[in-house]
Amino acid sequence: MATEIGVVKALIGAVTATSTDGSVRTLQVGDVVYANDLISTGAEGAIEIEFADGSVMDLGRSSQALLDSEVFDPVNIDVADNEESVSDDVDAIQQAILEGQDPTQTAEETAAGAGNAAGNEGHDAVFVDYLEPERIPEAGFDTVGVSNTYDFPEADLLFIDDTDPEQSDVPPIDPPPPPPPPGDIVIQAPSSLVSEGGLANGISGGSATSTQTISLDLGGNDLSSISLSTTGDTTDLLTLNGSAIDTVWDSSTGTLIGYISGTDSSDSANQVFTVLLSTISNSQASYTVELLQPLRDVDGVVENINVNVNVTDDLGGTSSASFNVTVQDDAPVANPEQRATTLGQSVDTNLLLILDTSNSMNGSAEFQGMTKLEVMIKSSLNLIEQYEALGDVMVNLVTFNNNAENPTNLWVDTATAKEIINSLTADGETNYDDAIQQAIDAFNDTGKLDDAQNLAYFMSDGAPNESNETDANGKYIGVGIDSGEQQAWEQFLIDNGITSYALGMGADAVAEELAPIAYDGVNSSEIPVITVTDFSQLGDTLTSTVTGNSVSGDLLDGGLPSSAGADGGWISQITIDGVGYTYNQLTNTASAGSAVASFDVTTHVWTITTANGSVLTVDMDNGEYTYTVGDSANGSFTEEITYAVTDGDGDSASNTFTIDVDVDLSTLVVSDDVVITNQNSVDIPEWALFANDSGADGETYSLNGVSASSDSDSALVNGNSVTFNDANSNGGSFSYQNQAGSQQDSANVSVTYVNGSLLEGTFRDEILIGGDDVDFIYGGAGDDVLIGGTGGTYSSGEREVIARVSPGQTGTGNDNQFSFTLTALAAAALYVTEVRISLAEYNAFFDQVGTDSYTFTLGDGSTISSDDIQMVTDGDTDELVITFEPGTFTNGETLTFGIDTDGRGMTRGEDFGSREVPFKVSFSDGTSLDGKYQPDTTNGGSSASVDDDPIVTETLDGGAGDDIVVGGDGEHIIIGGAGNDILTGGEGADLFVWHDGDQGTAVNPAEDTVTDFNGSEGDILDLSDILQGEESNDITDYISVAEQGNDVVLSLTPEGDGGDMTQTITLQNTSIDQLVGSDASGMSNADIINSLITSGQIQVDQS
Repeated sequence: MATEIGVVKALIGAVTATSTDGSVRTLQVGDVVYANDLISTGAEGAIEIEFADGSVMDLGRSSQALLDSEVFDPVNIDVADNEESVSDDVDAIQQAILEGQDPTQTAEETAAGAGNAAGNEGHDAVFVDYLEPERIPEAGFDTVGVSNTYDFPEADLLFIDDTDPEQSDVPPIDPPPPPPPPGDIVIQAPSSLVSEGGLANGISGGSATSTQTISLDLGGNDLSSISLSTTGDTTDLLTLNGSAIDTVWDSSTGTLIGYISGTDSSDSANQVFTVLLSTISNSQASYTVELLQPLRDVDGVVENINVNVNVTDDLGGTSSASFNVTVQDDAPVANPEQRATTLGQSVDTNLLLILDTSNSMNGSAEFQGMTKLEVMIKSSLNLIEQYEALGDVMVNLVTFNNNAENPTNLWVDTATAKEIINSLTADGETNYDDAIQQAIDAFNDTGKLDDAQNLAYFMSDGAPNESNETDANGKYIGVGIDSGEQQAWEQFLIDNGITSYALGMGADAVAEELAPIAYDGVNSSEIPVITVTDFSQLGDTLTSTVTGNSVSGDLLDGGLPSSAGADGGWISQITIDGVGYTYNQLTNTASAGSAVASFDVTTHVWTITTANGSVLTVDMDNGEYTYTVGDSANGSFTEEITYAVTDGDGDSASNTFTIDVDVDLSTLVVSDDVVITNQNSVDIPEWALFANDSGADGETYSLNGVSASSDSDSALVNGNSVTFNDANSNGGSFSYQNQAGSQQDSANVSVTYVNGSLLEGTFRDEILIGGDDVDFIYGGAGDDVLIGGTGGTYSSGEREVIARVSPGQTGTGNDNQFSFTLTALAAAALYVTEVRISLAEYNAFFDQVGTDSYTFTLGDGSTISSDDIQMVTDGDTDELVITFEPGTFTNGETLTFGIDTDGRGMTRGEDFGSREVPFKVSFSDGTSLDGKYQPDTTNGGSSASVDDDPIVTETLDGGAGDDIVVGGDGEHIIIGGAGNDILTGGEGADLFVWHDGDQGTAVNPAEDTVTDFNGSEGDILDLSDILQGEESNDITDYISVAEQGNDVVLSLTPEGDGGDMTQTITLQNTSIDQLVGSDASGMSNADIINSLITSGQIQVDQS
């Protein structure tokens, strides 16, 4: 920091100070000067500076002085010491006289100096300090101050060149003549107006620049300088994001720059406004103010820039005046809009799917436990069915990774296409170039429909990293779609009348890479890339593009930011059906007045289900929307949507947007089904087959014929169900027709037979049906239907597992170091489904990546082969998970393998026993054995033997997704899992369980329904896992109970006081009186909850 050393006391003409950083400032009386400033006077300039110790420096015309430590040293201000030393010297001289000494011989030099030195060449300058005007002497001469008065001649200015001590006879220099008195300076500076409406995207009109003329009257003198400033080099204004705005005068360009405080003022990106002086003369100067960025608007405060005009004439006269620059705020405009759509029109489709099958598609979609590939497969199958509902469909498929392939080879029917899509796997890199070329070639294959709409869907989760060309070093060149390829692609689309949608899936998708692929060849126009960062929205997003049931556009004419004005902005609120949905772009927060909506925090898109079942999606950043009419919509109606747009400084505007819907006939969509069962003859309820069907104006669905695909199998309508007989216990398929009013359509049902009590779903929407024995049914991902049988409990039989880790360093090539042997299994149908070993609590991990690592490798002592293994955790992981194909890891089998471990004290086989590392072996009946390794004192290393004979209850676990779970007769454990589930226990005592993680969010709470809860039959709601910490806190912080119509609703706040309500459980067709067994009108919420806990109808972690 610069050190202040003095103040300008007097000044004429132009005088500047150059700081150590090179900046130059024009000095005025009262200005501060700093250490090491270079002071420069002009031809008519002079200055007097008073330093901190009271000393004064004068500097005349056309001179320079560096204010370094030789001129003034702020560290050595020593006046008091000098005074003391002078006084001491006088005392010493007088004391010497009293003692009879001659002070001229024995003392130091007198105050007048040492006298003449030898020689005649003059002497150094002598300074005499006149410190004490009066003193009473004890000896010597009276030291009273001199009282004589002398008339001195006018002083000469004596300059001594101390660089030449031999110099003498220095001629005197006459002082400059005194300047004439300056004349009066009069400044008239008019104010000006600029408008934010003149900035980019401004809508209110006006100009962002203004030029005015400053009038000058210098009283006959000439202009020496003119500059602009603001008080304190700052303003009272703020940028849109709340940053202060400071100013600096650039004398080299004659510009006052307003810039964001704390930034580089010379960078144009930081400049908020400029005021430029031009055409300067003795009588006038023009100024042009230019607004470069919008300002934050504060209610009740006019946005003004107060600018000072500083003028100095050639005689040193100064004056200043000021003018205001008023900044007119820009504000958003919301315009009414009306759109119309007609549904139910039949159309045939040629559907070209171009799907990314690179290795990255094996990554997690972070949705229901599915991979990206699985979500894309499922969404693509649904897309085909949507177009099937509109008319005939032919499909051509292109997949791409390192290279592109055309697995269909020609245009195929939807059944063939679905089978191929469902078998896709992912591997390799990403090559857009080959994908586009293969798509062009594939379109010309035989089998297309005539007079059909032509559509292409290109889906990818990332950016291209490979092409068809390499340079001399083998490096890929031309990666991605360049301008030439884009032109050829667009011409192909135009020539064939194809609309090409480009979808980026997930956060890693790059819209810029996909933009050349998105194009409407029918209308020869660009269309936007569709980015879906939340994989849960992929299916709905694809469905919204299906022509015939949606309308899309922009809530604002021209879109944001143009309709928000220069301040920028966003859609801040959507209101439909009387419910508001908000978004604040500044804080990136959203809120909803209803749970029938979801908000994507990455794309800032609201997805809202309206009262009539339609879906409205709105991008709150740019106003783009899609309205998809619901399957249950009927007749003609108008959707009225109120929206508000808010700009960057808080101004808002609102208006109404209406969609007129004319539903000729809501299209019936009949979707294929997948059934998994352990029964040779299985009854499939028709409601289960219809669960994924939609449309047909809300007409009643009914079975209208079934047909088995194989002569050996049979499918018969049996009342309200279909009985499928699997003659060879190897599964099969059948088709059925769904009749809804005047519409009908068919679907295929594939049936998978499983031998055993464990039924496991995949990522598809499946129907899982158990039998009369105790079964374990797990839906997994997807919206599943789970149907139990008789249920009940049973002893699953004794089972024993021996686990070992051989001694020595891990990862050294001993592929038999780890082993698991199933030594006893009473139930022949049981088998091991999974093995887990966890190192998480030891700060250790299984090391499979990098130098000195060793990946999972099967040993030669293993009876389990690689074909028996479904999955092994890859990469570095603190938990190793190995899953097995059904029925492979049975009694007597042994798994051996090698793998490296690393971390604190976890690198040898002995470490597993000494630290009691846990492991878990899971079985096909849903049970598991948990063990901990112990030191093996006999063989070395570590080992453990665990066994059990568990009593198990039939369990139905829906897993992720919106599931329908039906227990049937007998006892069941029923778990809906994540999502909005419908749970039916059936007869008998059923345990309904909610786990931590099943709940939703504050914006989208999970909503589960229990259709037949009956405490008198022993039904229980187990909330002990979903509630966290309730054992030591007020239970009413976690659960509230209320009646809504004929139902009782439990609202759960899993984290207790201060947390969000994220789960509701609706108990249909019951009352609080029925639950507590008495009149509950006088009971508090706490009384009701405690009554349900005491009676055992609710289980929590409280006694």
